Amino acid sequence: MDMKAIQTFFNREDAFANHNGMTITEVREGYARSEMELQPYHLNGARTVHGGVLFTLADFAFAAASNSRGQLALSINSSISIFKGAKQGKLIAEAREVSNAPKLASFEVSIRNQAGDLLATSLIKMLKERLDKRTGFRVKPGMSAKPGLGTRYCNELAPEQIYRAACRFCVAKRSIKGYT
Repeated sequence: MDMKAIQTFFNREDAFANHNGMTITEVREGYARSEMELQPYHLNGARTVHGGVLFTLADFAFAAASNSRGQLALSINSSISIFKGAKQGKLIAEAREVSNAPKLASFEVSIRNQAGDLLATSLIKMLKERLDKRTGFRVKPGMSAKPGLGTRYCNELAPEQIYRAACRFCVAKRSIKGYT
């Protein structure tokens, strides 16, 4: 897997992280590092970093690390523990894979300031999905990849638009557009 391509993709395509000044600075298999410089708009009413900022930075690092093996990875459970605040400077999140099973994986993300002080840790579990090479559809783990069987996700539709057996072999039978 081309780690530079993953880094470039997330830095370019994650609009929310980009809007908040976050960048992925390193990606390896099962690992990613994201960084940001705190701005006044990142602070809460107590004038310390907002918890949502820490969570977003952790989630951004997780996204790159969890997708570093070349398959679609989606977060299914996340938690964060905040130990210390920050008012200025650089924040660094490092996501590391701690468990990698066939359908699920777990990641631990540590968030530190530029002095190396631990600000927060996040534990994130992910669900792995695979892409059927023949049909080009995302297939839920444990479901059949054969046309006409199981639940499919179409790459052209939002993940919420789940439909049954709509592979390229079924398109001639019914219109995918608007089908939910």
